Parts: sequence; C-alpha cells; structure tokens
Amino acid sequence: MPDEINRRHFEVCVLSQIMLELKAGDLYIEGSEKNADYRKQLISWEDYEENLANFCKHVNLPISGTDFVKKTQQEFKQVTSQTDQSFPHNEQVRIENSEVVIGKLKKKKVPPGLKKLEEYIAESLEPINVLDMLANTEYWLNWTRFFGPISGHEECR
Repeated sequence: MPDEINRRHFEVCVLSQIMLELKAGDLYIEGSEKNADYRKQLISWEDYEENLANFCKHVNLPISGTDFVKKTQQEFKQVTSQTDQSFPHNEQVRIENSEVVIGKLKKKKVPPGLKKLEEYIAESLEPINVLDMLANTEYWLNWTRFFGPISGHEECR
C-alpha cells in the first residue's frame, strides 16, 4: 500500500471511472437530461403487457419468447445458407492459410437519389461535442490502449 499518491493520476482515474459509470448507466446526475437515471425513462410493466401484442404485430415479431427464438433461428439458417451458396462466386472473400480474408470493396458510383439522402442526413444531424465523441469512442473501442511513451517503457506512464 503506498504512503502517498499522485493527485493528478488519482483525479484522472476517478474522472475516467465516473465517465465509464455514466456511459454504462450505473451512475447518473440528478436533473441532467443527457446523464439522467435511465430507469425513469423505462415504461412500466403494466404498459409493457398492455402494448406488447400491438407492438409485435406492427414489427412482425412473435409475442412468445420461444416463437421469437424459433423465428430468429430460421432467419439465421436462411442467411447462412445464402452465404454458403454465394461463397464460391464471391470475389471479395477468400481463404488463405485456413483463414478468411476479406478484400477491399470496389467503390460504387453514388446514385442521384442517394446524394439527396446524404444531404438530408447531414442537415438533420445534431452537432456533437468533441469531448463527448472522444469519450464515446474510447468507451466503445478502448483506443487509448495503443498510447504509450515512445521509449516503450511502461514505468514512464
């Protein structure tokens, strides 16, 4: 057990943990819109039971769990069968040294209607804070694990 700690390192650890807990929903900020208690946004079990059949009808899903699993398994079997049948004709995927290698896709021309869709999406997107974006991508990808001192010595961290 150390006799003293580096305050800056401790603060970084605490703030990093707070960020992770906020992202996971294990910690919330009272009165916050973005980091609120997600449990307050959930529907009640009564509303769930009341609306389940109608929802499943609209999204074309079975109501019971076993029927849902059966339908999902059938869809997966269909997709895997189609994938197996298309594999010999697929120029982008090959097997080398017992491993699957996926080649780079060739760029396709953008259809005229898609350009309008891209413009609409760009206009509709809300701006995001750079720090939020960095925190989100770090949470999802853990990209900072690749950072370290140029010397390669861990004790320099």
